Amino acid sequence: MAKQNLTNELCGKKVTEREKHFDAKVGGLYASITKSGCKFHFKYYDRAAQAQRTVEVGAFDRETFDVAAARRAALKLKSDAAQGVNVAERARTATVIKAGEHMTFDAAADAWLVYLQTPVKKRHGVVARRESWQKTAGYLRRPRAAFGKKAVA
Repeated sequence: MAKQNLTNELCGKKVTEREKHFDAKVGGLYASITKSGCKFHFKYYDRAAQAQRTVEVGAFDRETFDVAAARRAALKLKSDAAQGVNVAERARTATVIKAGEHMTFDAAADAWLVYLQTPVKKRHGVVARRESWQKTAGYLRRPRAAFGKKAVA
């Protein structure tokens, strides 16, 4: 796909199917234009992970987030990526914080186990919501080792 100068008119146009337009001024910045609107993304190579990563920069809005603002944000991301900052991980963390969920996988698993242990009235008396909650705790052992401190979305 050829690079071209992104403009506000290009990002504001209506389309029937998705179009991708790469910016000629800032390497790695592209606009993804769909029926629901335009979003800016920044694509870069993560040397530490030896993989290509894509980070959403923002959604197009003529008044608050236009092409110039997207270019400024992409240049900042490009600078951070060149210094070795894991930009994709930082964006994921920021998304979780923005959503208001500061919960790790361990905290979510603990909350789930507490919920399973809460006493409820059943036909044969008051017992735990799931009587085999200890098995569930055992099933969560490996996922906790892998995802324990990571934020859940």
